[in-house]
This record gives sequence, C-alpha cells and structure tokens, in this order.
Amino acid sequence: MKQIRIFVMVVALSFILPFAVCPQEHRHSHRGEIRIVNDTESQVSIYVTTEKYGRIGVFTFKPGQNSYLLYGEGNLKLRVSGNDEIEIADWGKTYIGDVAEFVDGVWNLSIRHAHHEMHHR
Repeated sequence: MKQIRIFVMVVALSFILPFAVCPQEHRHSHRGEIRIVNDTESQVSIYVTTEKYGRIGVFTFKPGQNSYLLYGEGNLKLRVSGNDEIEIADWGKTYIGDVAEFVDGVWNLSIRHAHHEMHHR
C-alpha cells in the first residue's frame, strides 16, 4: 500500500514539475520595449546591459516620471529581453525578468517594486 502511494506521488510530480519550471524560463525569453514607472519620491539612475548593445548609458527618472527607455539619435525605444540586466541606483544588478512584468509586448518596471525585489531576496 505504501509503495503504491509513493508511485502515485512520483507519477503526479512527473506531470506537474515541468509546468512549474517552464514559465520562469519562458518569461525571461520575451523581447520587448521597456517602460519605467518611477513611483518613488526619489530621482533614480538606471543602466541597462543587453546582449546586443552591451552597457547602455545612464537613464535618469524623476519622481512620478513614466516613460520608455529611449536610445540613439532617433530616440528609439530600447528592446530588451528578460535575460538582460538592469542596474537601478546603487542597488546592484538584476535580470529585467526578475523585476519587471511582461504585458502585451512591453516590459513594465515599477521602481518601487524593483526596490522591494532587489532588497528582499
């Protein structure tokens, strides 16, 4: 009887485990524009490191500012993946996919949420 229970648990886990692991990897593979919402009372500086462009300049966001990261002479919207890195203020670096939400082709990053995620790991 005990062996049957163990067998049933192993079979159930073999079906459930792939679904638990795949979403995180899939989430990081998305590419899209990145929109920053500075919902704090402080000005913050942001650096982005992408596979395509390397480390990209400093973007400064004032309190309450909400805009896309723009780069180059034509002010093009920067496209990033969840595996690209972001550095906010002096909080350290993290993957965009760990602190931003991907919705309708856009990475949406709240500075307040990123601060919480980066300081409470």
